[in-house]
Order: sequence, then C-alpha cells, then structure tokens
Amino acid sequence: MDYGILLFIHILLMVFWLGTDIGVFVLGRYAMRDSYPPEQRLAFLEVAMILDIFPRVCFSIMGAVGIHLAVKLGFLELPGGALAGVWAASFFWFCLVGVAVVKHDQPPAFLARKIERALQVVLTLVFIGVGTMAFTGAEWASFPGWLAAKWIAFGLITATAVGLDAAFKPAIEGFGALAVDGSSPAVEEKIQKGMNLTYFWVVCVYILVLISGGLGAIKPG
Repeated sequence: MDYGILLFIHILLMVFWLGTDIGVFVLGRYAMRDSYPPEQRLAFLEVAMILDIFPRVCFSIMGAVGIHLAVKLGFLELPGGALAGVWAASFFWFCLVGVAVVKHDQPPAFLARKIERALQVVLTLVFIGVGTMAFTGAEWASFPGWLAAKWIAFGLITATAVGLDAAFKPAIEGFGALAVDGSSPAVEEKIQKGMNLTYFWVVCVYILVLISGGLGAIKPG
C-alpha cells in the first residue's frame, strides 16, 4: 500500500478515535445526572454506545496501520509474511468488534467480547514486551527509541482498554436498574462509582493515544 494512503488512514483513525470518544465522554456525563428523567438519561447512554463503535473500530485497525507505516519508512524490519500476519490479526479483531455490535446482547456477541479481551491481553504483553526488548538492545528488536516507546504506549492502551471494559460493567448494571426500577440512592451510587472509575481509564487512554501519536509525528531522537 502507498505510504501517503497509509499516512492518511492513520490520521483519519486518530481523528475518529479521539473525536467520537469525546462525544461518548460528554454524553456519558449527561447520563450520570440524576436531575434528568431516567428515559432521557438512558437515551444519552444509548447514543453514547452507538458513537463508541467508532473508537473500537479505529483501535482494531490502528496497530496494523502503524506497523505498516514503520515498515514503509524503514524503521522496522519484519520477516517474510509477518506483515500479512499483522493485517490478518487486525482483520480478525475488526470482525470481533463487528460481531459484538451486530449481535449486541446475543450469545455470539458475548463470545466475541471474551475473545477480544483475551486478544487485548495478548497484545498488551506483545507490544510492551517488544518495546521493552528494543530498549534493552535486543538484536531482533533493533529499532529507534521513539518507536520502542510507541510500542509500549500502544501496549498500555490495550491494557487500559481491558480495565475500562471491566470498570464499565457496574455502571451498565446501574443503568439497567435505573431502566427497571427508576432512580434511588443505591442505583445512583452504583452508576456514579462505575462511571467515575470508567472515566479514569478513559482519560488514561486519551493521554496514551496522544503520546503515541506525538511520538510518531515528532520521532524524537
């Protein structure tokens, strides 16, 4: 694939990732407000979940595009067929996101989410491990320090994504109770605690994405 096309895709992925995720962030804050009727709060949450599809799709593709760019620029050397394997893994991840979205609350979606979490754990270990080995001077991972830091940052993003999903579960349970039983101190406490912990992980993702993007753009020596 042409370098210019890859770079353009990379920029678009970052724009859609952070741009739509900010929308999710704002809508989630409104959904937390007990001054609004439950129906309106649940509508905010529903729109937020629709927008959340975009960051998840971008996340599944971003790693492959970044690795391909590094190869094109000569900063990273991969053995024959490895780049195709990277894209195959990315496509598999993309399909998992698609199944989770299309099937929603059906058994295939639950299975897809479990596989995606397991994949994210593996990617966390791979990216942080490779980046760390590059810093230690391993011969098979001899690429620039900024690229090693970028690998570690992406690994940390996958780790925070796992933490984010785990933190969001109590909030979802709280909103489910809100839909059935209406607002109560216990329900609101569960929503507030779950959402506040979720936002901690969300902010971590934002910071890491910006760091990763900055490293790729500036390429500090």
